[in-house]
Amino acid sequence: MTFRIATAPVAIMAAGAVLLFSSPAEARTSKVQISSNFFAPFKLTVKQNAKVRFVWDDFSFDAHDVNVKKGQEQFQSALQAGGTWTTKKLKKPGKYFLFCSQHDEMTMTLTVKKK
Repeated sequence: MTFRIATAPVAIMAAGAVLLFSSPAEARTSKVQISSNFFAPFKLTVKQNAKVRFVWDDFSFDAHDVNVKKGQEQFQSALQAGGTWTTKKLKKPGKYFLFCSQHDEMTMTLTVKKK
């Protein structure tokens, strides 16, 4: 189980401009926004071995986490607030039912399809 937490994107200031770096691998990473008591999108389908990045809203003061209620493998994130993110590589195909332990209404279905 690999989780990575960051508090801000990596940036370089050059001549007054901000340059953000992303690698080709990041382009294949699906994003799930964690907002004011909801996941967006509500449903997501990815391929086996894909990465999903869960991103907490920058200005959210509410703490949220990501947990598997039912799925092929169990994982959970730390309880986090705005401006952070966690990335999970999904190796086992199947349906994952996710929830936030702090907010009962925060649920999501994540489907992992075989390559």
